[in-house]
Amino acid sequence: MSYFRLKEYEIDTLPYVTFDNEHNPTVPGKSYNLANLHALVSRKFAFLHGLDEKLDPRAREIELLKRGWELFDAK
Repeated sequence: MSYFRLKEYEIDTLPYVTFDNEHNPTVPGKSYNLANLHALVSRKFAFLHGLDEKLDPRAREIELLKRGWELFDAK
């Protein structure tokens, strides 16, 4: 998940679906929902840039996620 700049322990917080891995049958593959990935990345970048101090994450979550995604997308 290098595109999303997530660490393994961060992405492990998301739900996923396992599937048979053709390349390594002993280790199942994981499939993540793209919307969940976007929300996680948006939240991470918003918090890293201190937006949680400017915007209440509970009351203005949509704006926080939108601005977090803009920060991610700008890099």
